[in-house]
Amino acid sequence: MLLLAVMATLQGAIYLTTGGTTQRIIGIAVLLASVLLLRLPMSLRMKLRAMVVLAIVGLANFVVHMTLEPEPYPARILQIAVMYGYSSMLLAGIGAWIAPRVAVGLLVSAMVLALGLTLTEASIYRLTGYTEVKPGIVRWEGGTAPHPILEEYYPPNSTARTIYASNPRGYFRTQDSRLQQWHIGLNHPGSGARLVLPGVPKDGIRMEIERIEVPTPWHVQATFGSFAVNKDDRYKIRFEVRGAGPRPFSYGVSQGHPPWENLGWYQKTDIGPEWREVAGVFRATSDEERARFTFDLGDDLRAVDIRGVAVEHFDTSESVIEPPTLEYAVSYRFNAQGCRGPDVGNERPAGRRRVLMLGDSYTLGVGVHEEDTFAVQLQSLLNSPAAARRGESFEVVNCGVSGYATKQERQLFEILGPVLQPDIVVLTMVLNDDRSWRTDVANGNVPNSTKYERLFRIFGRAKAAAGSHSTLPLDFRGSLAEVLTLKKLVEDAGARLVVISFRNQPLWYGDWKNLADTISGGLAGTGVPFLDVGDALITDENWRGLLVHADGDYHPNEIAHRSAAEQIAELLRKNAIVPVRSAPAELGRVGGKP
Repeated sequence: MLLLAVMATLQGAIYLTTGGTTQRIIGIAVLLASVLLLRLPMSLRMKLRAMVVLAIVGLANFVVHMTLEPEPYPARILQIAVMYGYSSMLLAGIGAWIAPRVAVGLLVSAMVLALGLTLTEASIYRLTGYTEVKPGIVRWEGGTAPHPILEEYYPPNSTARTIYASNPRGYFRTQDSRLQQWHIGLNHPGSGARLVLPGVPKDGIRMEIERIEVPTPWHVQATFGSFAVNKDDRYKIRFEVRGAGPRPFSYGVSQGHPPWENLGWYQKTDIGPEWREVAGVFRATSDEERARFTFDLGDDLRAVDIRGVAVEHFDTSESVIEPPTLEYAVSYRFNAQGCRGPDVGNERPAGRRRVLMLGDSYTLGVGVHEEDTFAVQLQSLLNSPAAARRGESFEVVNCGVSGYATKQERQLFEILGPVLQPDIVVLTMVLNDDRSWRTDVANGNVPNSTKYERLFRIFGRAKAAAGSHSTLPLDFRGSLAEVLTLKKLVEDAGARLVVISFRNQPLWYGDWKNLADTISGGLAGTGVPFLDVGDALITDENWRGLLVHADGDYHPNEIAHRSAAEQIAELLRKNAIVPVRSAPAELGRVGGKP
């Protein structure tokens, strides 16, 4: 009973700082019941039964708490200790309930087991530096389009963003709050539009309609906000609008999710080049937590300006629109080929050599500003004064696509190779390149090793150092076959292929060693240079400082990209793919701080 009271007290202390209201109430109840059990004149058998019930309640409550409120080390170790303590008491209580004579022995054995598990957890955090990836740190805005061969690709001349909830390194750019409130809705594949944010007014936007295949109002929408309305309550709305010329204009309030039902307000009117104020009152037809303003613009190509949108409760005159929170972003622009960066012309000046970068989100540069990606930095390095004196220049085209594996990258070359006609192809490989042969990798994110896997890998490193050998892993052999196919395609096109592993984590983390061993071994003697950038970049101590966001985005940051650019440039010179420079060139420090 004393142990149960201690567990409940520790749990109560955790709830005081991190728990939700419900978990706090239950935790306090378990604590009071535990203390009460110490005082009540009950038989041992009855107390054991009560301990089992309280342990079940406490354990279930604590598991819910850990699921809803993930905490970093070392706070989580205390949480784990409490959870294991409850589990051991539950095990001992059930056993003692069945056989009271062994109660003390069971309890001691269970507590020893709980202590061992807790120490194991603490060792994992200390030895491996393992941390949980926190949810809600990053989200992607933008999307891919279906493709008959590639499955998905970036739509030509489109944009996208990654939004971060915090900015610990000071690297991300503060996002314009209008981008949180305004969004484009394209509801027909033949429609296209662009959201423009003018400098003045600060609350205004412009919708430029680029194409309309079927002139239908709701095929192109500008949507504003997400706010709550209550059924039968009245709301005042107002905004100002103008068109680039005379045009129809439709607007209303609807659900911000399927089935997108109207909430009691929809109007059609005509607008012209002069600002026009629109105001009205509507009664909500249903309760809705995620209502939105919709402006339907798909029946005319002329641009529309909107500013000063407001929604207020009729009775209180209080705004129902929540002010946007501060967010941070990295933006991406895609050219006519769906590659990141400016448009690439078909014609090249004399002496211009083209480098094509193929890969996934690491190559794309998720979480890295365009000017800091290793593609742009490699272009700067190759365009040295010595190259200019030779009358030679380089153009690097970044065609990385999030989620692509080697198969899709080979298919992309088959499509873009004849169009771009590169002289050099740099294929970047990461753990995601095994995606075609397994199903546990998605969305361009490298899988995060479990804490137990990382502990075992540390022991594996010690075993390897002692002379133990293992067989070559099979995981990336399918990827190797694709690389060799790509090699033939590139060489048949008169270009050179280079393969790199963009490793931004220790070699023992995940399957990076399997990747390096399989690909480098398979390319030996083929004339295709292979480079693991992590060899010169990564140590067990520094790797977390090379991540975009250590709490939620494990892509390489701008510091890792700079190192990759320098190493690739050196690899190209070492293998006589580009001329050796006559004098060292400095690449200035770019981007944020580690």
